[in-house]
Amino acid sequence: IGRPHEREGYVDVVASSDGLPEAIEPDGDGPSATSRAIDEGEVLIRDAAEDAEYRALNAAGELPAAEKAVSIPLGGAESVGVLHLYTVDDSPTRAGTAAVSDIGDAVSVRFGLRETSDQLEHERERLEALRSLVSHDLGNPLNLAAGRLDLARTEVESEHLGHVETGLQR
Repeated sequence: IGRPHEREGYVDVVASSDGLPEAIEPDGDGPSATSRAIDEGEVLIRDAAEDAEYRALNAAGELPAAEKAVSIPLGGAESVGVLHLYTVDDSPTRAGTAAVSDIGDAVSVRFGLRETSDQLEHERERLEALRSLVSHDLGNPLNLAAGRLDLARTEVESEHLGHVETGLQR
């Protein structure tokens, strides 16, 4: 799975088979297959020998020989990356392309769920920190006020003290 690197022309290898580098620099002109798949938002199929990313990965990680390179954008417009498959089949069928596209859609959904889960966990942690801060910052003054109310009741009888207690309990 590749993702365009912050440095122009490079591709981050987010997940891969063993032995591949963390980033590659494809040796071709123009945008990488990763960038093109994200920009076009559809499955790209091309000859592996003509694919600059495949050549760079093959040189770096000794990938097996492949006839075709298939790039599947993951996550639609909010792409999380591109799943690259290298196949020995030299002529993928329309049904095969549709199946690969369906696989890409399924992987995209899983990535989206994982990203949403991570965001929810981060938000939960942030809210817990806020709750703790508010609890501490309000707890001490409220406890002090409740203690003073108890002292006031020992010295004064007033109907207003009941309203104060109700307000403190809320």
